[in-house]
Amino acid sequence: MRNGIQILIGIVVTVVVIAIALARIAFEIIGISTAPDDFALLQQRMPDITRWLFSTPWWVPTFLLLAASAAAAWLIWSGTRKTASEQVSEHAGLSDEEVRALIDKHLQAAAPSGAAVKDADIHRLDERIAELAGKVNFTRGIADATASQFEKLAREFSEQTERWTDWTRQHTESNHNRFKNVDGGFRAIHDRETIARLAEEVRDSAKWLVRPRRGEKVEDWSAWEARRLAWLSKVSDYCDVAEHYIPDVRNKICVITARDLQGDWPEERGLFPSDDAVIAYRTVATTVANFVHEDVRVKKCVASFAFQSPSMKGIRAS
Repeated sequence: MRNGIQILIGIVVTVVVIAIALARIAFEIIGISTAPDDFALLQQRMPDITRWLFSTPWWVPTFLLLAASAAAAWLIWSGTRKTASEQVSEHAGLSDEEVRALIDKHLQAAAPSGAAVKDADIHRLDERIAELAGKVNFTRGIADATASQFEKLAREFSEQTERWTDWTRQHTESNHNRFKNVDGGFRAIHDRETIARLAEEVRDSAKWLVRPRRGEKVEDWSAWEARRLAWLSKVSDYCDVAEHYIPDVRNKICVITARDLQGDWPEERGLFPSDDAVIAYRTVATTVANFVHEDVRVKKCVASFAFQSPSMKGIRAS
């Protein structure tokens, strides 16, 4: 096999060298100066050559290829046969026993005993196997370390992602609540004006309802009762707005106990047509007193929601 490769390489090198030499000789004979003209002429004739090549039947180039291959094979075979015959001719005078003895001598000189060869091969295989095992173990160690590192990185990434998710959720909720509270602050400004208007109306109506405290007698108690109901409606509207800021303000103003109505009152009994009128009057007077007291607290609270860090305070929903 090695001789065949050497012969093939020799043939290729020889062909290349001969081609270069012939090209150089052709340039020397024809002249290097005419080479561009010859190349231009070749380009002009290339279409004709190409048309001839493609118009040639398929069996023509096949036959030429087979003929060239057969010639090359014959040259290689004839050269090899000639070399073998020359080597054999050197020992033409030896008998068969002498030839076999010469072959054995060369084999014994070239290689050790069969057992030694076998042991050496086994030893080399063992060394190779040990080397491969070491590489496998080293690669396995790197793979395990890499897998462990990737697992650690994945765990850290998961933990970091969870922390970022929690942080984002908390801050999103916080910002949402703060913007909602800012909206509540604008609402508190509006409610502040509404509460001030309703408080003024409640106070004005209460002045007429508590006239007996000033010693004035109410001539028409049916009219007084009608105005009392209208006044209670305004008080209720006031409490509807104020409850957003002070949840128990309605109870503080409107819940009147029997104990609150007892005791000595400065109003004379003759100013009232009946006991029911006395109770109604005292209920209104007590409600007015509670209203005046709670109105101060309500206005302070609404102002706080409207103007003092409104984003940090939440207003009750309607």
